[in-house]
Amino acid sequence: MTPEQRRFSGIMLFTVGIVSLCMAGLVTGLNLSTRADAAERFVEEQRMCVARLSVLGGQIAEMPGRIGWTKVGLERAPALLGESSVASVMCPGWKMTQACVGMECPEPNSMNIVLEPMNKPE
Repeated sequence: MTPEQRRFSGIMLFTVGIVSLCMAGLVTGLNLSTRADAAERFVEEQRMCVARLSVLGGQIAEMPGRIGWTKVGLERAPALLGESSVASVMCPGWKMTQACVGMECPEPNSMNIVLEPMNKPE
């Protein structure tokens, strides 16, 4: 290789390296932006689900990535079971992962359900 060819190869490799570095920065920036948008949408979906559940009454506990809903008063047990199925329908994108009624629950005279996102990694 002549010195001119080496210089040309060095300049081309340097240019390709700079372009590759810029592309990596662009892809990283787009990825971070997409993640921030997805997190914002998740928080909004959780707020909407909590608002819908509050219409049914009871106590709502928001935990990171989960929603707990507790209703006291087992004298209306059949109605409470119906409300629990309605709760899972009122929050699209969320699934019921835990449910208890009566003596199964930490608070004996209550019904408790926990909703988690359907796409939550196991």
